Amino acid sequence: MSRQFISVTGSNCTFTVPLTSSGTLQLEILQCLFSNDVCGLRYLNENASLNNQSEPLYIDVFFDELNNCLIEPPGGWTNKKYEVVYRSDGFVFK
Repeated sequence: MSRQFISVTGSNCTFTVPLTSSGTLQLEILQCLFSNDVCGLRYLNENASLNNQSEPLYIDVFFDELNNCLIEPPGGWTNKKYEVVYRSDGFVFK
């Protein structure tokens, strides 16, 4: 199986980031590439519209605290527009 990569955008740049062989994304990699203030990842909700307030504009990627990694979102990693979330954005892991 070939290594999988995703494109992730931060405050002023975009990086192609490798996933682990188990299909997760280590938070440490995002912190090294962008900033130690990175605490998560989210992607644009393609089902959301500005007229429909029932759907969130962004969906947070789940975080595995035990393994310190982000877990593959429903539908897989592909075909999503990811951006990092910084602590200053008020993001809190749930």
